[in-house]
Amino acid sequence: MYLKKLYWLLCILSILHIFVVAHSSFADSYLGDVSHDCRIDLEDTVLALQIVSGQSTEQMVYTDADLDGDFKIGLAEAIHSLRVIAFDLPQGLDCFA
Repeated sequence: MYLKKLYWLLCILSILHIFVVAHSSFADSYLGDVSHDCRIDLEDTVLALQIVSGQSTEQMVYTDADLDGDFKIGLAEAIHSLRVIAFDLPQGLDCFA
């Protein structure tokens, strides 16, 4: 009986793990890309700073670009995009075509 319960528990945990990995890889594909154009550039910086300053944006802004886990676009995303641009860092985006 104990082994049967353990078996089912492991099956459920495996399924949950697959779901979490699949979901997190989708979410990670746009980290820092506020405009969802598959690149991190000055446009993302400007959009993030417009949001921080309370200005309206003409373009759609996507909160799944959130980097610091506060579910908001703000200074962390603006600073990140500036670092990517200034230091020519790899963007790490895996956008879907």
